[in-house]
Amino acid sequence: NLIQRIHAVIDGRLRSPKKAATSENLACAFLVGYPHGRDRLYLHEIRYLQEAARLAGMMLFNMHALIREVDKRKKVRDLQQSGQYQKLYTLNPDPAPETLDYRFFNRPVLSVTGDYIDIVRLDFQRTAVFLGDVSGHGLGTGFLVSALRAIVRTSIGSGKSLPEVLDILNEFLTDRYSGYEFLTLFAMILNLQDGRIEYINAAHPGAYLKLPGGPLEKLENTQRLLGILPGPYKSFTYQIKPGQRVFLFSDGVLETANSRDEFFGESRLAAFLTEKGDDPLDDVVAGLQTSLIGFRGSAPPGDDTSFLVLEYLPARSLLDFVLRGLGIRR
Repeated sequence: NLIQRIHAVIDGRLRSPKKAATSENLACAFLVGYPHGRDRLYLHEIRYLQEAARLAGMMLFNMHALIREVDKRKKVRDLQQSGQYQKLYTLNPDPAPETLDYRFFNRPVLSVTGDYIDIVRLDFQRTAVFLGDVSGHGLGTGFLVSALRAIVRTSIGSGKSLPEVLDILNEFLTDRYSGYEFLTLFAMILNLQDGRIEYINAAHPGAYLKLPGGPLEKLENTQRLLGILPGPYKSFTYQIKPGQRVFLFSDGVLETANSRDEFFGESRLAAFLTEKGDDPLDDVVAGLQTSLIGFRGSAPPGDDTSFLVLEYLPARSLLDFVLRGLGIRR
């Protein structure tokens, strides 16, 4: 009965929210009886028991540290494997058609990113583009990004309109997560024949647009984020011109912080795109990454950062078609 009571006390102490099993409150107890025919212990026996208790405590502490290290390494391995899976499957947009070129980067805080980037060729004339940001970081967020990508591709591949696709995503998030997981998303469908864009911005940073040598423009229309409240989404249209570029990014770009807790912000991004937005696409992507790293300095990254630039390149003449076929894109 005494042993059972001691077990109950120890179990209750370790299960208490204020007394979780940490290295600071690990405990070891011996229950010792007197030898037969005696009612006391000799001094050397007491010292022996004290040393045994000390060694048992050290064993318990070391075992606890070993279990924690094994668990930590398992989590790191799972994150790394999931990150590799994401790069192979989730962050794997369709190849660009002849009339569209694009580049992007994604830098996760952990191995698994919570940013969602995808480009889906719907038919000969239309291409869908998505860039979003799922709340949170880590393994569960990465799996959610993969699930959202599958839902989008299945829905839009079956002929659903852009508002219908976002309604399906919103219903999935609100029903399954009850407002505890949400998604900001910029989604658009580009008609490659006439340059018409249909887009929906669900509380995501607005897209920038730029013609060669021209000023930046911004698509300002926005609606509520996905996963909070039910209700329909409405699409808007915009007409882009040959050679015009569309710049999409996650809020991790704007919220990149330095050691003084200053954000990179929209003004710095706009200044960068104004100055460098006409450079070759690879240079634009690499230049922004370099700018963000230089601005952050020694401060650790606080959020996943993603950036996508698209260039609309319709063939305007037979000569233009031949030049682009030779690799001259603009």
